[in-house]
Amino acid sequence: MTKRGTVARWTGCAGLALASSWSLCGRALGQEAAQPEVADPEVAAPDDLDGLGIGDELLLFEDMPVIVSATRRPQQQNLASMPVSVLSSSDLHFSGLTSIAEALQFAPGVDFLQIDRNRVGVGVRGLHDYASDRTLTLVDGRNATDPAFGTTMLPRLPLFIEDVERVEIARGPGGAAWGANAFNGVINIITKRPEDTQGLLLNAQVNEFGDLFTQARYGDTSGDWAYRMSLGYESRESSEDAIDGDNFESNDLARNLRLNTLAARDTNGGRVQAGLSIGRFEEGDFEFTLRQPFETGVTEVVRAFVRLDRELDGEDSAHVQWYANYVGAEDPSITKRDAFEMDVEGQINLVGRDGHDLSFGANARAVYVNAIASDPQDYMLGDDPYLDGWAGAFALDRWQARERLIVETQARVDYYTETGADWSGRMSGLWTVDEQRAGVLRVSAAKAFRAPGRGFTDGRFQSNPLPPPAPAGTFLTTLLPADDLENEQTWSLEAGYSASLGEGLQFRADAFRQWYDNLIGAETIAQNGPVTVFQLQNIDDAEAWGLETSLSLTRESFRVTAWYAYNDFEPSRSNQDFRAYYPAEHKAGVTTLVELTESLTLACNYRYSDVTSDQGAFNRKAPVSHRVDLTLTTRLGDRGELMLGVTDLFDQTQYASGSVGTFMPHETPGATIFARLQLQY
Repeated sequence: MTKRGTVARWTGCAGLALASSWSLCGRALGQEAAQPEVADPEVAAPDDLDGLGIGDELLLFEDMPVIVSATRRPQQQNLASMPVSVLSSSDLHFSGLTSIAEALQFAPGVDFLQIDRNRVGVGVRGLHDYASDRTLTLVDGRNATDPAFGTTMLPRLPLFIEDVERVEIARGPGGAAWGANAFNGVINIITKRPEDTQGLLLNAQVNEFGDLFTQARYGDTSGDWAYRMSLGYESRESSEDAIDGDNFESNDLARNLRLNTLAARDTNGGRVQAGLSIGRFEEGDFEFTLRQPFETGVTEVVRAFVRLDRELDGEDSAHVQWYANYVGAEDPSITKRDAFEMDVEGQINLVGRDGHDLSFGANARAVYVNAIASDPQDYMLGDDPYLDGWAGAFALDRWQARERLIVETQARVDYYTETGADWSGRMSGLWTVDEQRAGVLRVSAAKAFRAPGRGFTDGRFQSNPLPPPAPAGTFLTTLLPADDLENEQTWSLEAGYSASLGEGLQFRADAFRQWYDNLIGAETIAQNGPVTVFQLQNIDDAEAWGLETSLSLTRESFRVTAWYAYNDFEPSRSNQDFRAYYPAEHKAGVTTLVELTESLTLACNYRYSDVTSDQGAFNRKAPVSHRVDLTLTTRLGDRGELMLGVTDLFDQTQYASGSVGTFMPHETPGATIFARLQLQY
């Protein structure tokens, strides 16, 4: 039970739910249907929310959003070569969440673990954990993973939910478009244009534990340039201070500072963009292989980019961009390291060449890592320091073979200095069952790979020295460097159907069968009493199959979406270790967004997740979980809004699931009341 406001929480939430449900029923029964419109596939789906997430009418999203994550170029969601879910800016805004990672659990096919208050595991179709790298994370199409390990950095990205236009979740092998490690899927965070974030925005959110999240954003124009700057501070109390009866002396607090800037200029036939983001994340204890003492760690993140887009003849276009990422981490329970990556890429899009739309592109990337060993127990990342190189080239052909038949072929080759060359591909056929393209059938075959970075191939450590009479230099746990790891491989066969059923009703179903080869996990190679010696190896293979369905109803003043995902995952051997959790076999969710009055908006999100396990040496489990989030937002004149909400309404605490290398997981706060005030000038 949480220490503050239990009676107030349940009384307030019960009243909020009853009042909102009564208003919702009356409003929905009297609402006339709005006719859907098909979005222009070359224009990004707008979501103009007056800077606060609220418009004159709650036009929640276009009938068929435009996405870019399936092929690196705009296309309608129902005509994409792989299934892509979208969290719009209104979904994010009205959720009341301050973390994109938390919001992702309400999307079909996404598995989510709350490891502690600062660390999460997020994976498309599972294989997720704090240190897992089988789902590729991007920000505006640029790599947003840890340069040393390739793992997702969602909680540590220096960006703000209010600056995000939408989040696209592409499910299935995505290596043909994005290269290595787009293994099970891609999460692409698309930020808003600076032209759409003008003026001053002030945002402050506080919850019953005293956690604080703030943002100040200013946008303006100077000559031909439009720009914005966001600055924010976040603090979270530890689980121990937020939970009554906590039997674990946790110290998972956070003190985080973020700065995000972006500038853009439209030129004659082109556009120039540049951005710089900086984050300093001070986070509490993280236990790794029982290392003592646990100490507060600091992670510093710097991201910069410059991009030039150019219109060519007709509808043809091209872009070139440079970006760089830096991560400096002082994590006493693991290691201290500096990691830097720099990438240069280019792409050309050719439209309408005898029914073919073509794209060609290439990139080159350098990764430098310097691990600092201050203790013989530190986790070392190979030869210190090291420099790795990546390079890739891709081609895409989208062919209008018949009036209703589209054939799309994608191919990509990547080279990594550690594991050599490998390839990815995707081939899809899309058949529109009617002239209006209201119904689309899709069949696809795809292949992708994951290349283990040096943090996995050469990583080594010795943890917890044993006292006499054990021989000197004997440790409880030892990880040896890997020996000639090969790339992980995955192949898939997919079939899907999407349909606009009229009167704002949308349906989608996607089935898949997926095969995995050379999956890497920790193998026990020596055991002597309590002393264990591990080594990362290509252990064995696996198979997976499943179905993801969604049904959405959109009217002028409300939208409700229900989804269900089934994912069966079968390894080749029992208790096979993947350094990650299996996907939950059953997942489901319902999200609702309703304009109760012109100034009052209700959001209610529900998510169910089946039990899942990492099936490794310690067989950690995340039990069945239900989560309900409820928010009520009211406008304050023309310049502000006030939101009251509760997250994880029916759970006083969240389960303790643990992570790779953790032996003492602890519960985190569940039901939490919060308030948010937002002003714009």
